[in-house]
Amino acid sequence: MKATTGNGCYANYGNQAFVTRRLKEQMAVIGVDKTTASKLGDLHVTHASQVTCPQDCTFYPRTDDDIYGRERMILAESIALEEAEIIDGFSPSRDARIHVVGDCQTEKAANIVGGAMVRFEKRTGRQAYTYTHAWAAVPYSAWMGARVLASCETEEDIEYATETMGYPAAEYTYLEHQSRKVHKRGKVTVLPCPNNFNKAVTCAKCMKCADIGLLKERGWVIGLRGHGAMRQLRKALESASQRRQGGGDR
Repeated sequence: MKATTGNGCYANYGNQAFVTRRLKEQMAVIGVDKTTASKLGDLHVTHASQVTCPQDCTFYPRTDDDIYGRERMILAESIALEEAEIIDGFSPSRDARIHVVGDCQTEKAANIVGGAMVRFEKRTGRQAYTYTHAWAAVPYSAWMGARVLASCETEEDIEYATETMGYPAAEYTYLEHQSRKVHKRGKVTVLPCPNNFNKAVTCAKCMKCADIGLLKERGWVIGLRGHGAMRQLRKALESASQRRQGGGDR
């Protein structure tokens, strides 16, 4: 498999070779006990092959020789089992951010990874959270009660993910913040990611993405300013907006 055109995925920082490696490493799951990523801070993290990502994701790259159908589903669920084993081995020393790269594109995969996230919290007293671009096909109930935000690009997607698919909270990716404070963006009440304004506020220090109860209670959506391959990201976001406005597939 080879990525022929990137689509602005901000998890790969615009690096085409990185995308291709993530696609080729079909069975690869990486667990990091303490990430060195400056944005994330002191967290356990996992990275999975982008083969685990839904192919209809706005940011999924164009590829040669991609994997489809049942073969892809079986592979994704096998990777989920490996990832769950890694999560089960995480120590109680810090919180966890699951799927810095990767996703769960089937309900079974979400059962597996979500179950491991819940076990981690019960075992350690810590928190584990993640985002998913598979919210249109995988309902929130499949995640077994784990802390999961639907990662969206339009107001319509946020409404569908929360009202129809049951996600208690969402993340809204766009190009520019309108304010650094909680504010209305159309019909959506946005809590902007503080790291976008102050790099010293890492995910580990903030953890608002993991505070599903607060986000649901106040009706807030985490706002994330896109980063990485900006030209590709802009094109992908514009395409997503046009598709939703035109009533295309989610």
